[in-house]
Amino acid sequence: PKPEPKAEPKPEPKAEPKAVAGEAPELAAGRQVAEAIRPCGVGARGARSLRVAAVVQPGGKVVRTLANTKQGITDKQVLCIRKAVAPLSLPMPSWSEAGFIEWSLRIFDDRVEVQVAGPPELKARLKR
Repeated sequence: PKPEPKAEPKPEPKAEPKAVAGEAPELAAGRQVAEAIRPCGVGARGARSLRVAAVVQPGGKVVRTLANTKQGITDKQVLCIRKAVAPLSLPMPSWSEAGFIEWSLRIFDDRVEVQVAGPPELKARLKR
């Protein structure tokens, strides 16, 4: 008799970013980044914020991701963040040229908090 094939464990459902009505695309993009890096184990369950920056092409393709070990994260976590964010296509419909954006993220078990931390002109525009 043939042994019965073992059932493969089902992957846990990935948390989808919770859209906020009327949210600016830059904030929605930060929410998407936060959800993507959740498996990297950063942010101490919301106890502290984490800054992550990206260079983004007009279509939303991330070409470079920046995170720093001076924030209390390991080299391994920085690499994890870069790998998690690299394949993302962010909702940046108003960007007509490549640009830089930095988010301040707090990643809790059940939600994320996102703020645009830079550049200053973008931060100021979003606060209006």
